[in-house]
Amino acid sequence: MLIAAIVVAFLASACGAASSSTALQPRPTVTTPTVTTPTVATACIDLDQSRCQAIQVALQGQIPAGRTPQNVEISESRCDGPCLPAGVNGWRGHVKVEFLDGGEPMFLDVEVADAMKWEVIPTVSAWSVARTTPILGSSIDIDFERCGYDAGIDADASFWDPVGALTWNALRRLNSALARFTLTSRQAATLTLDDGSTINLARHRGPKHLQRCD
Repeated sequence: MLIAAIVVAFLASACGAASSSTALQPRPTVTTPTVTTPTVATACIDLDQSRCQAIQVALQGQIPAGRTPQNVEISESRCDGPCLPAGVNGWRGHVKVEFLDGGEPMFLDVEVADAMKWEVIPTVSAWSVARTTPILGSSIDIDFERCGYDAGIDADASFWDPVGALTWNALRRLNSALARFTLTSRQAATLTLDDGSTINLARHRGPKHLQRCD
């Protein structure tokens, strides 16, 4: 009887250890695929940063369903006279949006006063394909034609979009000018102007819509 009791106790102890071991086994890790949202290259031209950010946020409500912006240019409108009626405190801006689908871009005017008022502006643009070939190394000189920025920044087999805060004066310096294009990564570059100033660039995916330069 004593031997039988010892055997029973041993078996019970072994079963308990097995249960404990099973309970402590780690659960398998489930990996959720990461979805990467394309970064929108945004240029704020002659515009206070806070105003530019406010337009970026409000612009999301103006984008047609099913279209994803690729690059955005935001600038303050210049008017021959007052941009707004007398007694109205505010400002007017202009926005250009190009899309990943390569379709027609959007051009909008926005009035910022007590509220934002948006207006889509019909504008003619030409669908253009980059003419350059991949560069050897990381830098190359670009000899801009008379139209400068309006003809597009074409280098390393792609067009490039300006990013960050800059001025129209900097962009106008590209007219009939020589600038140094330098790759900083596969998708980013800098353009060094003749006065030593730089413009940050993001690679444009696919063809680009350019406005006519007369």
